[in-house]
Formats: sequence, structure tokens, C-alpha cells
Amino acid sequence: MDTKTKGTREWSERSFNFSNHCSWMCGYCVGPDALIYMRNGTFESISSLKIGSKIWGVDNNTPSKRYSFKEATVLKIWTTTKLAYKIIMENGIEIICSGDHRWLTDRGWKYTIKSGRNPYLTRRINIKSIASTIELIKAQEFSDLYKKGYLSGQIRGDGLLRTYDYSGKKRTYDIQYQFRFTIKDSEGVDRVSKFLQNFSIDFRDFIFKNYTNNEEWKGIRTSKREEYNKIKDLIEYQLEPEYYRGFLAGIFDSEGSYSGSSIRISNTNPEINKFIKKSLDYFNIKHSEALRLRGNNKPLTEFVITHSNNITKFFQITVTAINRKKNFEGKQLNNVIKIKDIIPLGYKTKMYDITTSTGNFIANGFVSHNCYAKGMALRFHQIETPEEWGIMTNKIKPSLNPNRKYEGIIMTPTSHDITLSNVDLAKKYYKQLLLAGNTLLIVSKPIKRAIFPLSDHLEEFKDTNQITWRFSITTMLEERRKIFEPKAPGIQHRLEVLEEMYDRGWNTSVSIEPFLDITLPTIVASVIPCVREKIWIGIMNKQYCPKKLWVDNKLAKLYSPIILANFKTLIDTRFSNTGKIKYKDNFVNNLPKNKQTILTAYGSGGELPPELEAQENISWKSSFK
Repeated sequence: MDTKTKGTREWSERSFNFSNHCSWMCGYCVGPDALIYMRNGTFESISSLKIGSKIWGVDNNTPSKRYSFKEATVLKIWTTTKLAYKIIMENGIEIICSGDHRWLTDRGWKYTIKSGRNPYLTRRINIKSIASTIELIKAQEFSDLYKKGYLSGQIRGDGLLRTYDYSGKKRTYDIQYQFRFTIKDSEGVDRVSKFLQNFSIDFRDFIFKNYTNNEEWKGIRTSKREEYNKIKDLIEYQLEPEYYRGFLAGIFDSEGSYSGSSIRISNTNPEINKFIKKSLDYFNIKHSEALRLRGNNKPLTEFVITHSNNITKFFQITVTAINRKKNFEGKQLNNVIKIKDIIPLGYKTKMYDITTSTGNFIANGFVSHNCYAKGMALRFHQIETPEEWGIMTNKIKPSLNPNRKYEGIIMTPTSHDITLSNVDLAKKYYKQLLLAGNTLLIVSKPIKRAIFPLSDHLEEFKDTNQITWRFSITTMLEERRKIFEPKAPGIQHRLEVLEEMYDRGWNTSVSIEPFLDITLPTIVASVIPCVREKIWIGIMNKQYCPKKLWVDNKLAKLYSPIILANFKTLIDTRFSNTGKIKYKDNFVNNLPKNKQTILTAYGSGGELPPELEAQENISWKSSFK
């Protein structure tokens, strides 16, 4: 974006990102055999998905704030190798995932294993599920028997397959053979057409005009005796499982409906109803039957399938064609299944992850998180509404023209760090920007294997004063770092990168935003010998901090005006003469309004209240010597 954004205006005139919404660095992974719940109601292994695949995710952006089904698109797929853990559910379902994978429970999102103070899974916790009992049935290819069953269900339900005897009448042919099939939903017509072609049936297309609704429907027809007889033979009933499966799909697409709470299939033909019952019973799909009279007093049998377990099973087995009739959008996710055990497998294995338009997906029937990218895009106004995330392009696209000279400093990146996965893009675009004469402020968590190669690549610009490297260091306590930044480099790692870049002769800077505990002055004392430019100090925005972290870590007290005044007094007393200390607006705006209060806060030495020192079990003055 080519703007002065609120988050960067104190540091630069513009910001630059070489990915338009995400650096695809989420650590949440599942095994390659994990089965993903597809839009058509079936399951496919995560390793077989493609970018653009339609699946089901969940969303709680509803008036009730309860999680409901929402259609999602697969935006990105990648693999990694991680330590494997097996989650075993009480219903016998198992799934292999990484320790940092997150699951939606009846108590919110939780990691697979303990990670700092982050919430994690334990035995007996309930994970949100698409059904209270699940049978994982992987999507199957359509066999010839399935195709025959599907054609039988559709044609018997909504097709015309009849002969007309005009013997003794002045007609070209005494007997006419007619096959015609048309329904409102083109997916059903397309599948019937495809399956008939598989059996070398010749037919022609036509458009059926439904004047009642002023609609035009696709249709197919033939009046050839040979084709008529072929179709009649194809749809003969067969007592085979695959035929049952296809028949249920066909009869549902022609005569069925799904309301969100039940599946209903109705027909007046006793022979068809008998076969519907036989097929449902074969797959043990529980249902009820209701007999009622139509307006012409013709008995109508209605098969009703209720409960999410049976509905999910029906759609998995049958693989119906018409998406309109199996739309779960907005249906609340009310089912949970208890965890029986979580077992560390003791080895690393190949794992998969996907980024989706909803930020989550359903694996082995359970709701699984994939990344924070959508939330970050909303936070930094890359999108204005959650719905925009689903239509964002997956192409890597820089936010500025890298070959153009811009006025002022360009801060980069702002929505992601420089990592092993994107350092090559950083090399490419940064060099272009620098050759165009731009000045860069490169801001990132310092990762040696990314920063050092990038530094080598930009070596020719070291003496041009076009680059400042700003690294974030927010605490000197490793345990605190693990709570807030569990996947980020450790403190010692960051200090070593800063020192090395200083020794190489680069302009270096440090961001202590947000500082996370009372070691703030210790951070300043530790980094200032390796800083040529500025040290920026800021606090955390409560809006972007989970409530539990804010409360558990007593951040309200840490960021209270009187404590901030003490920090400022203490740091300024020792380092103001260096000219390197700068305070972010969020820090300054939270200081006491009375300047005398700042000068006298807890004494002229800038001491802290004993209870805050006790919070970290650290001697304030000894940590600062």
C-alpha cells in the first residue's frame, strides 16, 4: 500500500510488502492422510487437494457468535516435516498432527500440546465436530454400477422413458419411443449426460422452457428405439452395494431435499419406494417413513433422515450432484466428541497445511485452525471485511512498484517477517527498490539464516546510507518470550544477529514494541552498544492482545501511567545523552499529564513498586546494573 498508515507513520512515509496478504508461514500441520470435509459432503485426503478446491470451514461472524458452517476455498497448500502426535477420540477416530496445531473445542481454540501459557488439549476435552459420531468414508471413483444406479434414480424420479402405441392411426411409426430428462439444476443434467455418454448412449440437448417460473432448463432427449432400449436395460434394478449408492444419489437429486435439519425423499411409486428403503437399510442409514395422501388421493411415501450423524453419512456415501440441495451454509456446529488420548509418536514425518478463505478447515470431522492471515489482513486494513479474504488473489504481488523512486523512507515488511520462505523475494524486490534510489527501513524479527544472506546480497548498498535494519527485541526473559512469541527466534539469537550486523558496518536499530515486562531498561542497556540509529519503545495495544494474556501477565499494571513514567525517568537518566532513545506515541500518550508526577514517580531514582518486581521474581536494580 502506498500510504501513511497509522502503524508506521512514526517511522516512515510508506510501507512495502512483497506478499499481498500472507507469508504462508503458519506452523499448524496435519498428516498427509487427514481427510478434509469437501463442499460436496465427501472427504478427500489433504495431500490430494488443489488450490481452488471448495471445502467446508466454519465462521462465528454471526449475530449469535456461534460457529456455523461456511463454504471455503483452498488458497495455498504446502508441506513441512514436524514431530508427530496422535489424537485419539472416544469414537475411535484418530488424527496425526503437529504439536502446535490448533483445534476448536467447546472452550475455544487450543493447541495440541502445551506451549508456554497457551491453552492446549487434554484428555476429556471436547473438540467441535460435524457430527456426534463420524464414519470417515473417503470419496470414491464412480464405478459402472454406481453410474447405473444414479441413472436409475434420476430417470425413474424425474425422467420420461415411455413408448406410445399409435397402431391403426395415421402415423409414420406405429410405436414411438421417447426418452426425455430435464430438471432445474444443471449439475444433475450434466451428470446424467456424462454417465449416458460413458455407456455410448446417443442423445441430443434441448432447452426446456418453464413458463410457470419463466426459466429455461437444460435437458436431453432421444426418440431412437435402439437408445431407448439401451437406457431401459441400464436402469434395471440390481442388488449390488454400488448400485444402491448410486441409486440413492440419483433419487435424492430428482426427488429429495435438505432443509438444514433433515433429508426428505418422496415418491408415489411403490416399487421405487421399496428400493429406496432397501438401499437405506443396506448402509444402515437410520430413517423414518411417513405415508400421506396427495391432492389426487394418491399415497405418497416420504423418507425422512434426521440427526447430523445420519445426514453426514448419507452425503458421504451417495456423493450427490446438486450442491443447492446439500448446502450447510449457516448451519450451527453443535456436536462435540471427547478426546481419549494424545500420544507423542517420537518421530518426525511429512505434514500438510492449507490456507483457506475462512482461516480454518475440517479434518477427520473436527474443526482445525490454519493461520492468522485473515485477522492480520483485517488489522492492517489490507481487507475491510472478512468476506473479502475469500476473493483475494493468491499471487505474490508487491504493494509498491519496486522500480520507482519514492519520497521519504519505505518501511518493509509490515505484515510479516523476513523468513526462509520469502527471503528470495526480499532479495529481488529490495535490490530493485535500492537501485531506484529508495531508502529502506527493514523491520523484522532477526532470523540468522534469512537476515545474513539478505545482508550479503545487499552488501553493495551498505555505504550508501540507504538501509537501516530494525530488529524487534521485547523482553530479556525467555519464558515470557515463549508465551507471546512461541515461534519466534530466542533472545540470545536476536542479540547475536544485532551484534553481527553492527560489526558488519550496517545502520542498526531496535524496536522494543511492545515491551513485555520490567526488563525494559535491561533490554536498552543490552542493545545500545550495537545500535547506530534509534531504539524505539512502545506498549501493546490491548485491542490486539487476547484477554487471558493481558490479565495473566498483568499488562494493565505494567502499562499504567505511573509505571511508564518510572521507566522513562530511569531510561532517560542514563541514556538521554546518547540521543538514541525514542518513544512511540502509544507510550507517550499514556504518560501522566502532570509533568511533576513524572519527575517524582516513586522517587527521583525511577524505582518500581515492590509488587511489580515480585511479579517477575527479579531484582530491578541488579537487572539494570
